[in-house]
Amino acid sequence: MWFNQKIDPKATKIKNTKALLSDGIEVIEHLPFLDKPKSRDTEDVAKRMMVLLAIFQLHLGAPNHFITQWIDENGLTNSLTSGERSSCKGNFKTCQNRIK
Repeated sequence: MWFNQKIDPKATKIKNTKALLSDGIEVIEHLPFLDKPKSRDTEDVAKRMMVLLAIFQLHLGAPNHFITQWIDENGLTNSLTSGERSSCKGNFKTCQNRIK
């Protein structure tokens, strides 16, 4: 998959510089290339997505105990932020509470 490919910033800069120069566009050679991006593992991204969807269900009014149990059963507890842990403990206002 394309998102699993490693990006080489130096090679990208060289390729882009050549393309720009061939089109007659002036390029400042001493500009640095971008740092290597730090991509998350696809499994970590999927776990975060699942956690965020569960937290969103709290926002829609799902029972905290149900969401907390689901997170535990699916091994997602370590993927929670401290704020999300607090939300799972009942410190969360549903959208109905926020409107009032």
